[in-house]
Amino acid sequence: MRRTFLILSLIFALRCKSKEQTAAPIPPHLQKAVVLCFHDITPGAVRKGISGRYSVSLTDFREILDALSTYKIVSLRDWVEAKDPNDTRPRVVLTFDDGYAAHRELVLPELRRRQIGATFFFYADALRRDKKWYLLAANEQAFDFGSHSWSHALLKDVGYDELFKELYLARGFLETATHKEIKSFAWPYGYYNPDALRAARSAGFAYQVSVDYRVATRDDIAKIIPRYTVFGKEPVAQVRQILGEFRAKMPQP
Repeated sequence: MRRTFLILSLIFALRCKSKEQTAAPIPPHLQKAVVLCFHDITPGAVRKGISGRYSVSLTDFREILDALSTYKIVSLRDWVEAKDPNDTRPRVVLTFDDGYAAHRELVLPELRRRQIGATFFFYADALRRDKKWYLLAANEQAFDFGSHSWSHALLKDVGYDELFKELYLARGFLETATHKEIKSFAWPYGYYNPDALRAARSAGFAYQVSVDYRVATRDDIAKIIPRYTVFGKEPVAQVRQILGEFRAKMPQP
């Protein structure tokens, strides 16, 4: 019996080693990505001042999607998991924070029409008040869903008990509401510290995002993935500038 166990253990170890050795390396076009962060999308002109700072008009949003037509637009999950490696287009990840009704009513039809992916980050307190997302999220396969905390509070300086509520309980609530595994977490306001990052990992999040305004690399996945917030003022020009910088950093064929 002991001999049989040792033989089986050796076979299992050799198989695992063989898989490690034959695992295909992640190709260069999947090593980096531009991760864009949107907030409200408005059907008409955006409001001026602070209230419109993070709002992008539907017209501008459509123009941004047109500008991204030569890129592979994916959800955060699909980039992290290196999906579709044979598609050699550079990756752009679309993320949407706060669960606005406009994301469901205006954004989703645009994404579906173009057959592109995205990730939506909800904070649980808002999702609780907008149950129209529940059925959609539970039956949606093309998009990824992530947590944005329980109440969208500033979390970088709060104690462990409050972090537990905001992170662990929010993740559990979102998984119950959407019937999906929630792997990603977006830090409210983009603020975090080393203790907060460890708390999020302890709460079960596989990867986290902030708004550090630089191109994401695969090394960031184990730490925190940077995003670019798209602002309401001249958003098309902003995205074009980001893409120009991204292209300059991509490996040449």
